[in-house]
Amino acid sequence: MKSTKSEALDRLVLLLKPKLKRLGFKKRGLTWSVPGKDCTLIINIQKSAYGPGAYLNAGLFLHMIHPDANSRKIYYKSDIYFRINNMISHHNQELEMLVRMLEQGEAPSDGSCDQLCNGLMEVIEDLLNLLDLRALRLRLEQLAEYSLIDPKVRKIVSECP
Repeated sequence: MKSTKSEALDRLVLLLKPKLKRLGFKKRGLTWSVPGKDCTLIINIQKSAYGPGAYLNAGLFLHMIHPDANSRKIYYKSDIYFRINNMISHHNQELEMLVRMLEQGEAPSDGSCDQLCNGLMEVIEDLLNLLDLRALRLRLEQLAEYSLIDPKVRKIVSECP
């Protein structure tokens, strides 16, 4: 029998799936991807190896480095990698609390799960704006606050027209 913690994660996935599909994302397991003009965005829910929690990850693959935009990408090998959990605090504290509950494996109520999904969608829709290199270049320093960016990638993005 599933725990309520696992049920909460399943509910979040069920809520996210149709919303991400409408935005053009393709799903495989707990990973969604959408190719854009200059980058491919990967969104992933990573179950904790040490407990019932989960983490929300995102990655951007630059097409000029990875020309096959349709190949299956792994978020932790992305050119720009970050935890959505760390970005949430820039949105609001209530949403941050719900993400912390998810990280710790606590089961939020159905209403809170809906609120978490809606907040995540705001962040993901904002990330979709980064699929164009010019937009990515403008936000690069802001992203550097909560992401891992390879110096080679930083140079490529900062030199784009």
